[in-house]
Amino acid sequence: MGTMFGVIPPVHDYFISYSKNSSLLNDANFGMPLTKDFIDKNFKNPDNDPRGVWTTMDLSANHEGPYFPIENKETGEIYYPSKGRYWVFNEKEVEKRIKDGKIIFGKTGKSSPVFSTVHFLNQAKAS
Repeated sequence: MGTMFGVIPPVHDYFISYSKNSSLLNDANFGMPLTKDFIDKNFKNPDNDPRGVWTTMDLSANHEGPYFPIENKETGEIYYPSKGRYWVFNEKEVEKRIKDGKIIFGKTGKSSPVFSTVHFLNQAKAS
C-alpha cells in the first residue's frame, strides 16, 4: 500500500530505519521517487518561492495523534482536523512550520483552507 510518496511519506524531518536486507529499501517503498516525470507532475513553484519547486500534503492523518486548534493568523479562523483525523505534527512543530512557510492556508492565505504541508524539492533531495 502507500501513497504517491511511497509507503513511508516524507512528513518527518528525520527517519531512522534498519533492514537486514538493504535491497528492500528503495524508491518504490521508501521516500519519494524523484524521477523527472514525477517532479514535473507533482512539484511547482506558483509563488516563485526562492526555495524552489514544492508540493503539498494533507496535514492530518487517520491515526490517533495531536488534536488542537490551529488559527489562521490572517483571518482569525480556527481549524481542527476532520472527525476521526488528527494533526501529524504537535502544536510547537505546527507553529514553527507556519512561521517557516511550510504550512500554508490555501492559495490566497485568506480563503477557507485545506491545510497542507509544503515540501520543497531541494530539501527532499538533501535529506
